[in-house]
This record gives sequence, structure tokens and C-alpha cells, in this order.
Amino acid sequence: MKKGQTEAIGLMAIVVLILVIGVIFLKFSLGKTDLKPDLRLNIENTNLLRAMMKTTINEDKQVSEALLDCNFDSAQCDPAKTGIKGILDSVLKKNETYKFTVTADNREIMSLGTCEGPGIVASHQLSKEGTFLEAKLKACNE
Repeated sequence: MKKGQTEAIGLMAIVVLILVIGVIFLKFSLGKTDLKPDLRLNIENTNLLRAMMKTTINEDKQVSEALLDCNFDSAQCDPAKTGIKGILDSVLKKNETYKFTVTADNREIMSLGTCEGPGIVASHQLSKEGTFLEAKLKACNE
């Protein structure tokens, strides 16, 4: 092997070594963005909302049925509000606030909670006799 070839191979080895060190440095210096906590909160809120809709509150009615009745008769809203508020207060963590809203045809039927600002929103669709309701649960960390 000639002297020039040996020097070229040595130079290439140094360049490869510098590139490997540079890539490792970039990996650690940029840090990692972990989306798992937001994804976990989204899944938890969605599961909470779905489970809450199937929970029986008063007179053997599920929350979803009580909300649908509330749309047709506003006098039916108070038992549903009491049941939903009790469920959310007992299930959510101490540092979490919430906002639970139910809308039908862009008209708000019910609103509970004080969560303002950014948060994780879960949505659930309900329907009865051609009327569609959307229940949304927004959870915020204080």
C-alpha cells in the first residue's frame, strides 16, 4: 500500500469518527419530546367520558339517557347535573379541573366546571329520535 493511500484511509477514519460523535452529541443535546403524557391523558379522558355515559345515576337511568331527556325537558337536567358532578369530583385528580358541556344543534344544554385555557378534550356523541347531542369533557391541570 502506498503512503498516500494510508493517509487517505486514516483521514476517512477520523472523519467517520467525528461524524459518529456529532450524531451522538446531537441526539443528547436536542433532548426528546415525549408525547406520551398527553396521549395518556387523552385516553384517560376518553375512557372516563365513555364510562360516565354508561353509569347509572338516578331511577335506573344511565347518564347518556338522562342527558337525552334533558334535551327534551329542561326539568330533567338537575338530576343529570348532580350525578355528573358527583362522578367527576370523585374521579378526577386533586390538581385537575374540568369543563363538561353538552350541546345540541350548536345550542348549549349543560355546562359544568371551571376549566379554562388549554386542556385535553374528549368527545362523545349521543342520539335520540333524530336529535344528536355532543358531550365534551375538558380536563385541565392547575
